[in-house]
Amino acid sequence: QPVTIVDDPAVLAALDAKGFGFAGSFAMDGDDDLKSLYQEAPAYHAIVETVAADVAALRAEMKAGGRTLYEVTDGNVGRIIDIRWLKTNAARFRLVGVVNRLDRRDFAQLGKESSCGEVRFIYRLAYAFRKNGKQLASRLPFNFSAIYRVAPDPDGGCAGVAG
Repeated sequence: QPVTIVDDPAVLAALDAKGFGFAGSFAMDGDDDLKSLYQEAPAYHAIVETVAADVAALRAEMKAGGRTLYEVTDGNVGRIIDIRWLKTNAARFRLVGVVNRLDRRDFAQLGKESSCGEVRFIYRLAYAFRKNGKQLASRLPFNFSAIYRVAPDPDGGCAGVAG
């Protein structure tokens, strides 16, 4: 039976340990905290700056419309991410799923590309730190998807990669 989704925490932890963690998406080894990644991976740095600019534009738009945005609230109001989470050593993106999308082959063909579909790695922003002797840890509603095209077999087909 082909595997189309991997969401088992033990399997995901093993994949993370074998180089499929978030830092690996940026060809980085070692620390995968976001402070290190922001400082050492130009592509991640650029992504954070793009998100920061988008959030700043959203803030301005919402303010112009008279709506307040909150960074910390539990009410049903406009909330916005504190960009510092994307730059701190207390946070990282955890691998939470791998999705086999070989059905995306048709879209590659429409674009006249040679591909047998996609494999998508889904990462979720999480934090962990100590405050006043207490460990605080949770996840934040911010995801990152790394999409990789699946190369065809040497004969140009997809039977081998489909398993």
